[in-house]
Amino acid sequence: MDKKLETDILVIRINSKIVSKSNFRKGKDSWKRFKEFEKLITASVINKIRKENYLIDRNYFCGVVLLANSRIDVGNYSKSVLDALEGIIYENDNQVKICIAIQDDLLDKECFYIGIKFIEKNEYKNISKKNEINSLLERIYQDIFIL
Repeated sequence: MDKKLETDILVIRINSKIVSKSNFRKGKDSWKRFKEFEKLITASVINKIRKENYLIDRNYFCGVVLLANSRIDVGNYSKSVLDALEGIIYENDNQVKICIAIQDDLLDKECFYIGIKFIEKNEYKNISKKNEINSLLERIYQDIFIL
């Protein structure tokens, strides 16, 4: 039985160091590593969606939490991940209404986590952003210790 993604929070572990798009602006082959990073995110998200039998409806707003142990500026790595999710989780990253990037020194440096919560557009104005943020953070930390 398929599950609607908007009824749950999807947590994905990406087995890679996080990469910032801003570090790849110079050089002949500078984008190759970043494109590989984007492909890894895409494959990981698609595999998780298929494994969990989720249905994606891209006509929703999203809340996204990113957790990583990295020396990269959180603003830079959040943009990299949001861009990589575009076209898979949402049509355009302007559908992301809540985005939290956390630098957590206790996490393994060889992976990072993405938590996604879908929010119906007609319910967005009525929800408490504080409650959505709290549920995202609580769930992603729970899943980190299970994954």
